[in-house]
Amino acid sequence: MIYTFARPALAPTGIISWVNTKSAEVTTTLIVVASLVVVVLLIITAIRTRGAVGSLVVAAFAGALFLWLVSNIDVVSRMVGSEVAAPVPQVVFEPAWGQLEQAATTGPHGPVHDSGTQV
Repeated sequence: MIYTFARPALAPTGIISWVNTKSAEVTTTLIVVASLVVVVLLIITAIRTRGAVGSLVVAAFAGALFLWLVSNIDVVSRMVGSEVAAPVPQVVFEPAWGQLEQAATTGPHGPVHDSGTQV
């Protein structure tokens, strides 16, 4: 008997399409695993707190936030990226008026007379 192993069929566009497909599958798998983690979190919280409503509500909100972060990781990364890449404002230091007057009447080697000669 001859055994043949099937190779994964690549789309006509090649490896990029295959990588995109696998990436989508991994993303879906991560969302499903995150959902199961949230359900287990809720069950453990219900058992440990003996069904306290406040704890269950907080656990549900924490689970919902976790699922939202996992599901929208591209949105979160864009938000963080835009905050990190924000342009830094330039700070311009202007001298006080007294320093400007002193600079106008002082040369590189000391005070200057009205005639332009150094003292």
